[in-house]
Amino acid sequence: MKTSRMISIVLALTLLCSISACVGSGGSGVEEEPVPPSDSITDEQTPPAESGTPSPAPPTDSGTDTPAPPTDSVTDDPAPPTDSVTDPPESPPDTITTSPPTDSAKPSPTPTPPTDSGGGGGSSPGLSGSTADILGKLVTEVTAKVQAAGEFMYMSMTTPVSAELSQNTAGLSEADFNSLVTEASSSMAAIGSQAHQIVLIKAKDGSSAGDVKKIIAGRVSGKDGYDSQKWICVWPEISIVVESGSYVLLAASRNDIVDAVLEVFKEMAGSVGDVDVFYEHIG
Repeated sequence: MKTSRMISIVLALTLLCSISACVGSGGSGVEEEPVPPSDSITDEQTPPAESGTPSPAPPTDSGTDTPAPPTDSVTDDPAPPTDSVTDPPESPPDTITTSPPTDSAKPSPTPTPPTDSGGGGGSSPGLSGSTADILGKLVTEVTAKVQAAGEFMYMSMTTPVSAELSQNTAGLSEADFNSLVTEASSSMAAIGSQAHQIVLIKAKDGSSAGDVKKIIAGRVSGKDGYDSQKWICVWPEISIVVESGSYVLLAASRNDIVDAVLEVFKEMAGSVGDVDVFYEHIG
């Protein structure tokens, strides 16, 4: 019995060993089967990558050729605008050359004012308005100049000159006043013992102004002219007469005052004729 039992155990162990051997060899076979698929997958993936690389090349070549025509057409278009821009600048030089002659023609009117102001024609270019207004402004400016120089200026009153009193006031007879003069104003020292008088006369025209100037200065035969010694015991240092256009200015006073009168009158009138000094006190 014991021997048969031992044999059974040995057989069982042998069978168990053979089963274990079979199971071990079967398990290793299952694990080796997956290896080929992984290798085949890797090989299959590789070719697509290589075949994918050359495929983009054709599009690149075709893309490079197509843009070429647009580039040529764009380069040709700008050429005409360049030529058209260059042509216009040629015309401005012609217009610039023409303008100087137009400007050079303008200076011609400039000599005209001096001709009128010489006492031969119309009114003085710088004087306008009534003789009272012009004389009032002249006396104000003369007073300022004399006082600024530290000298004494006579107080005076401005009054109109009438034809009846024009001989004593301005050296013109009543007939001469009516025929040659439009109006006149006088500024005389308020104190009778001060020999000072300024008279502004507006003649009918420039020719009449020249006649008035000569009569006042005593340059016309048979006419007395202005009396510089009409004051009692006093005399002006100097008496002058000057014209500008149709205006005639008479001044009899101290030398410094008469100088100031002439200076202001020239500034106001713009230009004057020759100054006629027809009286100077000696002694």
